[in-house]
Amino acid sequence: IVYPNPNDGRLIINFGDRPISGNYDIINMLGKEIGSKKFINETQIKVEILGKKGIYIIKIIDDESRESLVKVLKQ
Repeated sequence: IVYPNPNDGRLIINFGDRPISGNYDIINMLGKEIGSKKFINETQIKVEILGKKGIYIIKIIDDESRESLVKVLKQ
């Protein structure tokens, strides 16, 4: 679950009850990675998008190499 979406550049990604480890990348609509962070045994992570207002993709890869993509709108 990702909230709030749309957001002001700060959002939370909630993984539910099962803690996971991995990393996330923030990608702008030009395909450029503008941020990245690793996390360990988290049920939720706080993400801050430092770019301009617009649409971004958050790519999450867990420690088992499963990939998820989330589209978010920074207003």
